[in-house]
Amino acid sequence: MIVGPSLTDVAGNLMNQDGDGMLGEATQDRYTNSFTIFSPDLGVMNVNGPTNALPGQIISVNWIVTNAGNAAVNRTLSEEIFLPRDASVSNDFRIASFELTNALPPGASLSRTQSVMIPLNGPAGTLRLVVETDSNNEVTEANELNNFAIASAILSVPLALTFD
Repeated sequence: MIVGPSLTDVAGNLMNQDGDGMLGEATQDRYTNSFTIFSPDLGVMNVNGPTNALPGQIISVNWIVTNAGNAAVNRTLSEEIFLPRDASVSNDFRIASFELTNALPPGASLSRTQSVMIPLNGPAGTLRLVVETDSNNEVTEANELNNFAIASAILSVPLALTFD
């Protein structure tokens, strides 16, 4: 960051950063400094679950949460699991919400496993599991676009039978 030399005070005087009485010198009367912004950068990877499940069945889903940023996460944050019909993330059917309470230092990762129930009246067919960390945006991050991952394996869920 460089400030000056054309910066003035409230009276209109140019900077005299080097104190020689010559105001506004191009190289001597500027203030130069650098700083680093520290911010976590959460991510999700390696989402895994079964390839088949029935409506109402409890399945185990596992994933890895990473912090690729240069600051630690020391607060509780939300995580959610979704069932989209395709390999994209938008307007998906949420099947579970959790809290991550572990601290996550810079460069660290954490393996997560949770049990979730396939909804009786949820989506059916060829689905994929999606996990999102920091889903309520509790943590200000360097990159908010990498907070989710989609399982590479397809999850097949048949329609639930209903009786009248």
